[in-house]
Amino acid sequence: MAGSSSILQNEIAAEQFHIDRVYERLAEAERQARLLLAEGHRRGTVGNDGALVERDAMVYQAARRMQSLGREHEGLVFGRLDLADGLADLPFPQELRDNLLSKGRALPHREGSEQFVSYPVESDEDVAVVLEVLGWNYDRAREAAGPPAGDRGNVA
Repeated sequence: MAGSSSILQNEIAAEQFHIDRVYERLAEAERQARLLLAEGHRRGTVGNDGALVERDAMVYQAARRMQSLGREHEGLVFGRLDLADGLADLPFPQELRDNLLSKGRALPHREGSEQFVSYPVESDEDVAVVLEVLGWNYDRAREAAGPPAGDRGNVA
């Protein structure tokens, strides 16, 4: 039994390493998109028509990139449960997130993310709610990804 426990821990550590690398790359891509956005706005202050066209193109591309990165992040994360502080961080579509916040069903995300809420986990019922939402988010991500590469185009 002890051997399987160490194998599991090694697998979890390897997966965590991979996830950490993915998040680092995602953070760098988001930083680059914000820099492009800032540069686009800066070009708009030059004062000629060419600079305004460049600004519009750069800001548009930066906004598209940031939106795309947000979708990638949403597909990567189904949610996070932190037992130490009793909060679950859960991503939701904007309309549902705003609805939960306005009704007091969740708290604004502790780190200020516009895509997540923080949900206090104080009872077994709260744990059940969080697990259900994690399942919904997983199902939504699977549907968005489509069938596995080997299944695409095959008819049963």
